[in-house]
Amino acid sequence: MKYKKGEDYCSSKVLLEENQVENDDKSKKVLTMETELTDLELLNKEESNEDLCTVGGGIERSTSPGVSSQRDFHAYQTSLFFFTQLGYLPVAGSMLSTTFFEPDQVQCYNQSEPDFNSLLIAWNHHCQQSSLTTVISVMVMLGGVMGAFLSGFLADSFGRKPVIVGCMVVICVFNIVIACIGGLFPIFTALIFCILGAASGGYMVTNLVLMVENLGQASSRLLVVSLNGWPIGMCFTSLIGYISRDWRVYHIIVSITAALLGASLQCISLESVRWLKHQNHLGRADKVQLKIDGRNVKVNGLLPKGLQSQDIEQKLPSLDETLSAVGKGIKKYTYLDLFQYKPVRTPLLGLVYCFCASSIVSFGFYFSVEILPGNRYINLASMGALKFLLGFIPFAVSFFVGRRPIIIISVGIAGISAWVYVIISWSLNMSDHIVITILGLLITASMDPTWKIIHLYSAELFPTVIRNMARGMCNVGARMGSLAAPMIVYSRNWFSLAPTIVFAVLLTIQWIVVFILFPETKDKPLPDSMEHSKKIKEDVEK
Repeated sequence: MKYKKGEDYCSSKVLLEENQVENDDKSKKVLTMETELTDLELLNKEESNEDLCTVGGGIERSTSPGVSSQRDFHAYQTSLFFFTQLGYLPVAGSMLSTTFFEPDQVQCYNQSEPDFNSLLIAWNHHCQQSSLTTVISVMVMLGGVMGAFLSGFLADSFGRKPVIVGCMVVICVFNIVIACIGGLFPIFTALIFCILGAASGGYMVTNLVLMVENLGQASSRLLVVSLNGWPIGMCFTSLIGYISRDWRVYHIIVSITAALLGASLQCISLESVRWLKHQNHLGRADKVQLKIDGRNVKVNGLLPKGLQSQDIEQKLPSLDETLSAVGKGIKKYTYLDLFQYKPVRTPLLGLVYCFCASSIVSFGFYFSVEILPGNRYINLASMGALKFLLGFIPFAVSFFVGRRPIIIISVGIAGISAWVYVIISWSLNMSDHIVITILGLLITASMDPTWKIIHLYSAELFPTVIRNMARGMCNVGARMGSLAAPMIVYSRNWFSLAPTIVFAVLLTIQWIVVFILFPETKDKPLPDSMEHSKKIKEDVEK
């Protein structure tokens, strides 16, 4: 098995150590890493889809044109993507449970049997414009703020996998706690919802980082965020709400789902090799890389010849002098460092605002689903389905359009739709018309391409050494927005259009921020160090 090395250190002859890895227990076949001498001239003659070089202590990956994103999705990467996105099922179920708290306006007016036996009914606070729904929603989102902030630090300090699996465990346990005693103590239940929000926020921060760090191609990263599992989680939430019709059954289903996915992630996922290398844990990085390679080669061998991949490269991190050099004497960064470097500070502040504004708008409509004309379950499921379909647009057009045009158009459509919503409701008195539901669905759905691009920006604009902390700050902004959303929605009790006017103003400002601050990152290398990030910014500005 040949191990390719980057051009910067291939000028001298390198002796590769022999390694033996068991690939198939049944056949007892052993893959032997042969010792060989490589010459720079010979290496330059070899056809390669990916070159490895260092820039300012970082790793730059330049991809030759025409390389498909499928090159990244071997057996391990595909299974990791599948299960990390399924993790959004219990996450969305935990964060959006308050959408079923209050019976719809028709049921309250007619004093008919509610279509969902919620916690608010168990507390005897339904149909009274109770602030408890807002309080619980705020507690969930407050937990999300704390979880996003804390998980970024934990994942950068102790690894991505423990945080992801730990979040699933917390979601499982505390949903069961709510199912058992949630109806007895509203204040205690609010605290539990805060913990659920923290676990959900932590998962949303970390799962994308683990996935992105297992991919080399920019198109692969875009595909991952385009197929983000949140819209499916919304559909799942609507489905179990419709099926269960009871808060206890609902939280039990969410808990069981979290348990199954937590166990699956523990068995399937491995620690980020990229993170291990930058922590200088090269021995462990070797073991993890060999496990990934072993899975990919084994599954690839079971496929029909026409479907087999011919480009699975096996590389030991410890034998890569360029990467191992990065991990030696690495500086430990803190959240304060994020604001000391201008190439990091400027896009970070812009992204934090975009995450915040997008979250206010999105969660504002999630928490208003019962006031939109029509069935709340259908409305919520429709939001999820439309978000999923429109969210795939960034990848579909990425072959000829960059990140900037997509997000500029997406925010523009959402902002225009919000202003049309205000005008139609106010001037034409059509607040109960089906067109209001259509506009509400259009606003939330058209925001999904925006979500995809800003999530991708949060992973592509920042170097590996601070990437998870930067994403943590972005998700703090998102959780701050979702924290404010219930309070903004509650203002409709004084003026029905107040929330929508706020949404329209925020989207208008967001469009200006996007247009001015965000660079194009399509086909740009993923930075690994602060110096590498500075150099990329300088290259973009030239």
